[in-house]
Amino acid sequence: MTTYLLLTSAGILLFWMCYMLIFKNRSSARTNRIFLLLGLTVPFTLPLVSWSTAVDLPQEAILLPAINVQLQNVEQVVSNSNQLLAIGLYLLGFIAFAMYQFNGVIVFLRLKNRAIHEGNKVYRFQDVIMPFSFFGSIFLPSNLSKEQEETIVAHEQWHIQLKHSWDVLLAAVVQTVLWFFPIMPFYVRALRNEHEYEVDERMLQHAEFDQYAETLLHVSLMPIQHVKFHSFSAPTLKKRLIMMTRTQKKNTWKLLTLLPLIGSLIYLSACTKNAEAMPQQPEAMSLQEVSTPPQFTGCETNESKQAQMQCFMQGLTEVVVANFKYPKEASAANKTGKTMVEFVITKEGELKNARVAKGVEYTNEDQHLAELMDDAALAVFDDFPKVIPAKKDGKTVSVKYIVPIQFALK
Repeated sequence: MTTYLLLTSAGILLFWMCYMLIFKNRSSARTNRIFLLLGLTVPFTLPLVSWSTAVDLPQEAILLPAINVQLQNVEQVVSNSNQLLAIGLYLLGFIAFAMYQFNGVIVFLRLKNRAIHEGNKVYRFQDVIMPFSFFGSIFLPSNLSKEQEETIVAHEQWHIQLKHSWDVLLAAVVQTVLWFFPIMPFYVRALRNEHEYEVDERMLQHAEFDQYAETLLHVSLMPIQHVKFHSFSAPTLKKRLIMMTRTQKKNTWKLLTLLPLIGSLIYLSACTKNAEAMPQQPEAMSLQEVSTPPQFTGCETNESKQAQMQCFMQGLTEVVVANFKYPKEASAANKTGKTMVEFVITKEGELKNARVAKGVEYTNEDQHLAELMDDAALAVFDDFPKVIPAKKDGKTVSVKYIVPIQFALK
């Protein structure tokens, strides 16, 4: 989950940088809005797609005979305490931000119950508030002239027609999931600014600039009820007035920047997955290239290479059987299978870079059990003893192995 969240954050950061360098104040509000919305969705989907092809077992690795491990010692596999702490902290932040976002809904319902419904989804307050809209409902104060009210209602109807509240809802969900990402408040603010620029552009097609700007200035000092609502006069009033005096270029062609941007995200996602699947390993030789295979201490022999290999296999089997712990959940569910673990015996005689080359087969229902079994197979090699390294031409060398571990309940 950590890798997924980091990849998603990196994707949103790339979109944000492109927006600041290419789109902001240089394209129409509609083009900018589309780009920012894609920046809230595309980074969440790309890491879920598998871009790398399946990797066959390396030919240079030595495939050892399968080692059968039975239900002798049962151990419940638990997560690392640091991982649990990180997950706990993330969930606390997630819950806190979710409560804050939900508070906006509560404020909206309270205001709606307190206001007087005048029909056509228009609600009026007796006290002074800044006019706003939220999911189809328009809220107005009572101290507006008829001309001002008509301008404000037309403005808020554009927010409703353009479905800006749905954008705000999406941004709230993303900000809650990525509450730890410092860019998100600025990203959401930029999206809301583009909402206002988009509506201002539509309004000026039918309204006079002087009259529209005067209405904005008149309500600019009224109190805002909640940041999630589309207030008629936002704190970016000065920027809005400047943008209204400019001729906004459509520049829809700039969305073509999505192609290299998405390509970069695909490359980043694929590289990350390949790095996780194929960790860096020391250069290793094949068994055919070495003159003497690795040997456990006390098992040295001057016999044939095949006899030396059998001696090594016997010691390896003893280590696997002695260190193996069958996951409790897997044994309770009668889950069996085979894990193929790849590792390297370095020229120093140490076991390095143990990884699951091929895991236990699973269905959607027992994927968790298969992952526990793969973890148990890897854990066998955590305390692997130091051995006498392999040799070639009198020099120690590294050798790669793959050992199948067969889980059996009998």
